[in-house]
This record gives sequence, structure tokens and C-alpha cells, in this order.
Amino acid sequence: IVAHNPIIEGNWADPYIFKDGLDFYLYPTGCDHETQFYAFHSQDLSTWSVPQLVLDLRNFHWAKDQAWAPCVGFYDNFYWMYFSSNSRIGVGKSRSPFGPFEDALG
Repeated sequence: IVAHNPIIEGNWADPYIFKDGLDFYLYPTGCDHETQFYAFHSQDLSTWSVPQLVLDLRNFHWAKDQAWAPCVGFYDNFYWMYFSSNSRIGVGKSRSPFGPFEDALG
């Protein structure tokens, strides 16, 4: 099966969009990347950047694979990414919406 996404090319699912000022960030689940999350950037919701790696499960000792459904918020001067992996909910913390997101609990 080949996916033809109207916004971004490739096999992506579970998109979450985050607005930060005039910038938009799209955080999808990568169907070919069950151990990493990538983000796309746009200022017009039409033209999107190439995907940039923002979170790698190798930085989360408890998470091995099956990462999906990311979402991002901003609070207390940090960006927080929540996601699911190995039937658990993880949270990453970063100073930038492009990461790198690190394990917030260590």
C-alpha cells in the first residue's frame, strides 16, 4: 500500500499540529520510524519543511519501539512532548519545538 498524503510526502500517521507564534509544527507518527519522532515546520500551512528528528527513543531507557501519537505543548518555558511507547505514556522536554526532546523524568 502506498500512501499519498496531500500535505507531506511519505508514510506518516496520527498528525498533531502545534502553533507557536506565527509558526506551525506538525508532529506525526512515522510509519517507518517506530523509534523516532520527526517534525515539519510551516509559516503558511501550505509549504512544509523537510522532516527534522526531534525525539529518539534511545534517550528513553524504558522505551524500545512502537512509538506513536505524539503531541506537544508549551508550559513554564519548555516544550513538552507526550507520546505512547510500549504501552506506556512518555514525556519529553526541550527548549525548542524542534527538540531534541529528552526524557523529562530521567
